[in-house]
Amino acid sequence: MERAFYKFQAIGNDYILFDAVGESLQFDPATVARLCDRRLGIGADGILIVDRPSAAYRMEIINSDGSLAMMCGNGLRSVVKFLVDAGYEPAGGQVAVETRSGMRGGVVLSRSGMVSVVRVDVGAPRVVADERLAGRDFTIVDVGNPHAVSLVEPDEDPVALALSIGPQVERVWDGGINVGFYRPTRDTALELAVWERGAGYTLACGTGATAAFATVLHRGTSGTAPMRIVQPGGALQLELQADGHVLLTGESERVFSGVWQMRGHES
Repeated sequence: MERAFYKFQAIGNDYILFDAVGESLQFDPATVARLCDRRLGIGADGILIVDRPSAAYRMEIINSDGSLAMMCGNGLRSVVKFLVDAGYEPAGGQVAVETRSGMRGGVVLSRSGMVSVVRVDVGAPRVVADERLAGRDFTIVDVGNPHAVSLVEPDEDPVALALSIGPQVERVWDGGINVGFYRPTRDTALELAVWERGAGYTLACGTGATAAFATVLHRGTSGTAPMRIVQPGGALQLELQADGHVLLTGESERVFSGVWQMRGHES
């Protein structure tokens, strides 16, 4: 059996997207891991399944290890782009998408070829606590999924810390946690690297950027002006709204499409 798929990347965070509007689609964890394998499969940080079980579209996010994710900012931006590109929703209009963390939405601001600039509302991040984990100080932030965020010293490398300490912190937190390391580069800019639970080191993380933004505001080291957060895969613009919600803006690209040769147990 064959199944069409679309490959998206949003500032280096990449996904395999399946259109399941009008039907039901599920994958077992082993199949997800095989699809996301960068040598034996298509390769991705995770899978996005878009369906419409009710009046609203729904986004199911599955990490590359087969575990379910509650929320994904870059994935949401890619889903909003897909729904507009596929003609399900009109260009320039607000697109509502249901996630496991609640209703979210976004709009395609512009398009050039297969690349679109997409802005999404990722909800209101909530600072939970300040904790000491793996010998470092972290701020715990709920962005629909949990994040531990740490400020790095001038002589430290955020990427090196994400690779070395990220797995430790993910494991010590009950149920796992996303781990981010940031440093200010200007008054309204940050450099960030994230280790994602269920996916490992990724080139970008939308909810991770939101968590870092919330941490900076929590620590009082920046105002509420729009902030540019640069990750290895690219940059995102974040802006705090009066209702406490954060708007996340950046590029999303449809890289290619193809057909997956599904085995009997994968359908």
